Amino acid sequence: MTDSKVCTKCGIDKPLEKFYVAKKGRLGRFAHCKVCHNQYRTNNPDHYKQKDRSAHLRRAYGLDEHGFASILASQDGGCAICGKLKAKMCVDHCHQTGAIRGILCGSCNTAIGNLGDNAEGVTRALFYLQKALNA
Repeated sequence: MTDSKVCTKCGIDKPLEKFYVAKKGRLGRFAHCKVCHNQYRTNNPDHYKQKDRSAHLRRAYGLDEHGFASILASQDGGCAICGKLKAKMCVDHCHQTGAIRGILCGSCNTAIGNLGDNAEGVTRALFYLQKALNA
């Protein structure tokens, strides 16, 4: 077995350690070396940002971009809590069952997570705010 490989981008024969590991690649490595891969990724950030997001949605929630957009549209195009459409929108899900509850903005997603991700935490916060406003 060989311990080197020619990069398909730069054409240089390099040791296998210079290639990222790949499940399906020849010799168990990607076709292009780490340097070429990183350079391409740096020069094409939007391509990888979308690709990474799509892969995350599929892997974590079994959801594709169309499914994400459908849920968002059913919420009138914004966060299920505050109604705003922000740059960072998150899939809110039950951590026990994995069931998707809706799409939230990053702020609302963090808020309910910090409140214990349950109705009791949110209710306690609501009572606290009502008490403080009436004082």
